[in-house]
This record gives sequence, structure tokens and C-alpha cells, in this order.
Amino acid sequence: MSSQLKGIVAGILSGDSLIVRFVDNVQTQVICLEHLVAPKFGRSDGTFPDEPHGYASWEYLRDLCIGKRVIVHSNNPSNQTRTHPAFGPLTVTFTKIELYETQEDIGILACQNGWAKLRETKSVYPKHASYIAELTKAQEAAQAAKRGIWSETPGFVRQLPQKPNVEQILTTREFDCNIDGIKAATILSVFLLPNHENIYLNLAGCKVCYFKEDDPIREESKKDSINKFLNRKLRIRITSYLESNFQSYQNQANEIPSFVGCIITPKMDLAVADSIKKGYATFYKKTADQCLDPNLYIHRQLLAQKEKAGFWAKNEPQSRINTNLQQMNGIVTSVRGSSGLYVLVEGQRKVIYFNDIHVPRFSTTVGCESNGFEAREFLRQNYRQKYFTIEIEAQFEDHLYGTISMKGKSINEDLVEKGLATVDKDPVCGVPSSKHAALVAAEERAKAAHVGVHASVTPDPFKFTDLTYTKNLNDKLNEYKGHRFHCIIEHILSTTRYTVLLTEEKVLIRVALNGLLPIAPNDHFGHDAKAFCMDNFLNTEAEIEILSLDEHTGTFYVNMYDSEKKNIAAKILMRGYSEIRPKILKSNEEKIPQELIDAQDKGKSFNEGLWQDKTRHLQDLQMGTVYPVSVVCVSTPTNIVIQHNGEALKTIAKELADMKLDESRFTEIPLKNDCLVYHVKNQSFRVRIEQINQNEKTATVRLIDYCTSTEAKFDDLYKLPPNLYTIPPQGRQVVLAGLQEVPKSPEKTKEDTRFIYELIQNACLYMHLVSDKDNDPSVILLDREKMEEAGSLSQVIIQKRMATYQEVPNLPPQFNNIFEILKNVKPE
Repeated sequence: MSSQLKGIVAGILSGDSLIVRFVDNVQTQVICLEHLVAPKFGRSDGTFPDEPHGYASWEYLRDLCIGKRVIVHSNNPSNQTRTHPAFGPLTVTFTKIELYETQEDIGILACQNGWAKLRETKSVYPKHASYIAELTKAQEAAQAAKRGIWSETPGFVRQLPQKPNVEQILTTREFDCNIDGIKAATILSVFLLPNHENIYLNLAGCKVCYFKEDDPIREESKKDSINKFLNRKLRIRITSYLESNFQSYQNQANEIPSFVGCIITPKMDLAVADSIKKGYATFYKKTADQCLDPNLYIHRQLLAQKEKAGFWAKNEPQSRINTNLQQMNGIVTSVRGSSGLYVLVEGQRKVIYFNDIHVPRFSTTVGCESNGFEAREFLRQNYRQKYFTIEIEAQFEDHLYGTISMKGKSINEDLVEKGLATVDKDPVCGVPSSKHAALVAAEERAKAAHVGVHASVTPDPFKFTDLTYTKNLNDKLNEYKGHRFHCIIEHILSTTRYTVLLTEEKVLIRVALNGLLPIAPNDHFGHDAKAFCMDNFLNTEAEIEILSLDEHTGTFYVNMYDSEKKNIAAKILMRGYSEIRPKILKSNEEKIPQELIDAQDKGKSFNEGLWQDKTRHLQDLQMGTVYPVSVVCVSTPTNIVIQHNGEALKTIAKELADMKLDESRFTEIPLKNDCLVYHVKNQSFRVRIEQINQNEKTATVRLIDYCTSTEAKFDDLYKLPPNLYTIPPQGRQVVLAGLQEVPKSPEKTKEDTRFIYELIQNACLYMHLVSDKDNDPSVILLDREKMEEAGSLSQVIIQKRMATYQEVPNLPPQFNNIFEILKNVKPE
């Protein structure tokens, strides 16, 4: 080694040991502060615990010199090596080290501040005597001032490992953290402060490039991330957790959960963008909404592709800039963040991003910049539901960049003139706006007027409390219940579930429309239902009345009214994009507003939405009607699956028998609640899709005329004949009224159900509705059509000691004789 070497501190091992990456052709080494020792800094997994003050000593040295230039004084390397996960085995050298900029000795600084002390030694080499004297003086000063390890306060010791509380992390959102390791270029191992919970942070908006084992760029990309992030203290924002990882984490005590998030430490997001520019990472649209500036990442990727940097040296881009685009016209339905608009163009919803300008960020996911909320509100209040001409000037993947104009003036220009945007020096896709000159002139006017971002004093960023991941909200329920709140609908989660911003309270919460069943996004009608809500309700102002809380999800059940005081639930019901929960409709305890019942009836009468498909709903049973039925299955002595006997069943059988299977094969991926034909073993059944396993190409299906479920291969599914969509399911579960099942062992219960089924399997029974309060109607099954001449199945069940009689509340008078007989049946 030469007398002095210049290097950069790349990592901190403890309060007396640093990893230095040299700028000359010298291998990275561990540099231990000569003559000093600090409290031990433990392992992250807790197998080797901290010594008291060990973490504080490490933190002091980290804050003092991580990432800074240093001068390492010459000394012979020892025979020792230390292995680090990021660097591998490293040579250890004991020597002096100084900060390059200030020429301060790091060892003396550590001693002065009380985070290191002199090693005990029996003898001192004369050449070291003067330096040891300086260290001794520094240590004595720290002892006198009771600093650091000389403090009378017990030293802090991290209790590792700490099991992360996922819900609490998602609720807290923003953390200071220590970067403990680099799993990949865009995946960091971090310790969240102050509790030191270890998680993996997947950087939003980008993903790692995968290189071959022998590709030198693979090692370059890893070193690049290590140099940028290792041992840094950063401010991060957690935006979501990875579902698949979370499931395994719930079951494995030592599993480290993975989250998605972004770095919000000023300028550090540029370090992520730099990795993309070097071709070590790529833009990732799936999590782009969770990063600070997706356009920045897109711009850097385009530069990397142009320069064939890193990954792009050997790989052709799958996505290229498209500038051969046409003009289009459409209606603005809502605002996307603050940098784009949802526009309805010929029935298709498109996202158009403002080209050639930068709008301050507004995001309920990653927070806001100064003037970001103001920009979003300007757009929301002035341009929703208006007709515009859009010049699409560039496209990257599904990101469309354009100039949006009405009557010759563009929204882009309006934003700039109000000081709510600035003109890009370098447009995202490299293509300036067709109205670039007007944008530049508008910016000069905004600067002269000192408005918006050009004002001498800009507003603080809009801040709000995010409760969307908090489940324990009973205190908030007590505070909110029965009150009405003004809000803005920020996100459409499903047809009946939204995220809303309470504007005066500055609180973000999840809400669900009270009493309504949602249509799942993967439902046959799910896309249209959600599109209706996005086009009509997203970004609109509303008033909500909070009624109750779902404690499992932290969702408030609400009544919601639009700006014209009209019930939003009623609008959805009239379009057939939801339905009132059947149990609530039948309950006397929960009152549904008559306007909702009327809205649903209107949707039914016009066959709107889900009411087009009669196979989705069981037919309503009417009091006083006799229903000929067969028994399909006996679940328990008091729970029976019946099938209606009649013309409908004959029509179903004939249509299925006449099908030409070769012409009816279903070749698409089925959606939830699709009604199809399942053909197996030369038999065909009407089925409804309950769950899809796309990897296995199977689905859980419900045989709607038999009220049972099974697994079906995609290859065994066929299109349902159109006529059969008009016939409701013919199978249903019923409960025998007036019976209380006698508790028995599973084996004995199975024996009883077999006896009942064998008794009636070939019989035609006559079913009468007794009560329809619950989902499964209570009925009586008779052996003859005329009630006065009939015996009931319930009599046999009581006689065989499978159930006992129990009173039926509010028994309709026509059943008095039948149930009086049941009451007096003597068990055998």
C-alpha cells in the first residue's frame, strides 16, 4: 500500500469498523479504527445480540461518514478477514482514517463523542505514542462529560428479531429506516425505526433486470445498489404489501414480509431513477402508481434504451415510443392523480397524461407536493364531464401523452398559467406539445404574476390521515356514527366499495354502500359495473352518513348521496349493477329505504345488468302456492336440497340433450358467475362459475339445478343455450319448519340422512312455504297435494328420534292443523 489511499465509506460494521471502497485499483477492505474498540453491534437476526450502546455507536459512525470520501493511512493488513453478505470476504486493516473534506480523524471524533474507547494493551510502540496520547485526551474529555458509553444512562440494546406488525406498518405508512442489505437492485432489506422490524422493500415503479450468471453487468448492478443504499438512513413510504408473501408470512414465524414502497428522502428517488438510466432496472407499470414520479422512471428508461445501457446492450425493447398517433375527441370523466385525466373516447376509457408539463404530485398513495392538491382540485372542479379534443403526441406502453384542448386553448396551458404546472425542459417521451410556444408564454405570465409554484410563499403540501389499512376503528365509529360528512370519492374499489376523503377532517377512509351486495371485478358483469361507477362517481363530491363498521376490514357502512342529494345506491340498483342483500330484505330488524327497493324493482322490470340473467337468482317462493318437488340430497335431518318438478326442468333437460357440443365449446377463460354447461360422463348440467384456477385450467362450479358444487376442467365447459338463461335455478336448500335436530355423532347423523334419502328418493313431494325470513326458506314437505289429506316428512323424522318439535313463531293459520299433529307425534 502507498502512504495514503483515498476511498469512500461503503458500509459500517460497528462503531469501530468501516468498509472502504478505494478509488484506486485496491480491493475493498474493512478498516478498523487503530487502538480503539467500540461496543459490539449485533446480527440482524438476533443470534448475536448487541452490547449496550452497540447500536448507538454504530449509528454515530454511520451518520458521520457513510458515503463520504476518506483518507486511509498506510499500515500492513492483518491476517484477519471478515465476510459481509454484500461484499463477501474482506481483508481487515487496523489503521488511522480521516474525513477527506475536513481532514478530521475519525478515531479521535469517535473517542471525543464517547462511542469508542482505547483498547487495553500492555505496551505501546514509540511511533504510536503521540497518536495514543491524542486518543487518551479525547477519551478523558468524553468521560468527564459523560458522553456516549460513559453516560450514566443504560445503553440501548435492540431486541431482535422483532416480528413486523403488517397492519400497523400499513397504517403508519412513513418510516425512517436503516438499509441493512441489498437483496436485488430494486429490493432492499430494511429495518423500520424505531422498533427495528426487518422487512423487504420492493421499490415501486421499477423492477430488477435479470442478467445471466456470467454477465459482468450483473455484478455491476449489484455494486451500484450497494454503493447507493447500504447502511443509509432513509425516509420511506410503505404503499402496499405483497399478497403472496403475506400469506406465507402469516404461517411462518421467521418469514420476512415484503412490501412495496418508495423512498421519500429528498433526491434519493433520483438514485432509483439513475439505476434505471444505467440499465440495471426497468420501469414497472404494475406498481408505477406507488412511486413518486412514474414519468421520471419512463424518461430514464427511454434514455437507457437509446444509449443501450446495461440490460439494453443485449436486449431489444418490447415497448417503444409511438408518435404516429391520431387526434381523438372525448369526455373527461375524472382526474388521475394530478398529472392525467380519464377520458371516455367512443365508449372506451383512456388515461391521457399531460404532455410537456410537470404538475405537482397529488396521490392518496404516496402523498402530495406543494400545490398538488390545488392542481387536482382545479382540474376536478373545472373540467369533469366536458368535451375535449385530444392530440396524442407520444405513447409508451399504455401511457398516452397529449395536449387536451377545448375551443383552441389547452388544459396544459391553463395549468401552467395558473402556476399549477411547469413546462418540461425535456418531455417524458422526447416529443414536445404542439402548443409548446403557448406553454412557454403561459409560464412567463405565471412567473410575472408570482402565482402557484412561482409564489414567494407556497402552500404546505396537503396532508391527510390515511385510515384505509386500519381495522380497529371503533373509536372513530363512535365519533362518526350518525353524522354526515362532505367527501370526495377518490377510488372505486368495487361497485359498492370506495375510498373517500373527508375534506374537512382530512381523513381517508374505506366505505361500503349499506345493504348492497357488490359485484366482484372478475364477475361477468363486473367490468361494466365498475366502469359505470368510475364514469359517474369517481372524483365527485358526495355526502355520507356513517352507520356501522366492518371490524374485519376497517370499512364503514354508509348511506351516500351525490351533490344533488340523490342516493348513489339507488342509481346503481336501477342499472342492475348490484342488489339489496336478500337477508336484509327479509329481515324486520334492518329497514331498507323504500327508494332502494323501488330502484331495484325498476332494474328488475327492465332486465338491467345482472337481472338480464335469470340463472343468477332463485325464484321467490310464494305463500299459499304448492310446489311439486323431488329430493336431491339430505344434508342433515332438517336441511334438505330439493329440485322443482315442472315444465322448466323438462325444458332444461331437452335443451341440454339437443346441444351440439362440437359447436358449443367454451373457448374463453370463464369469469365468476358465468352460467355455462358442464358435460361429464355423457351428462350435461347447467353450472355457475364460483372460483377459477387459471394455472390448473379448472373451475369450481355450482350445479344450479342440483344445489351442489364440484371441480370442472375448462375443456368440459360449453356455452349455455340462450333459452336457458331465462330459467331460474331449479335446485335449492330448504329447512324443515318446526324441527330441532337431535345432536348425534357424525356417524349416526350420516346414517339418519341416508335413511331419509332412501325413504323419499323416488317420491314426488309437495312443498309449502312456512317462513322466508332467512336465506334458506322454512318449508313443510307433504306426501299429497291437498294439505288436509297429507302426511308430512317431518312426522317420520320426529318418530325416528332424529329431531324434536319446536314452536314456529307467527305460524300462518293454514298450517295450524299440520303443526298440531307434529306437536303430538310420539317418538318410537
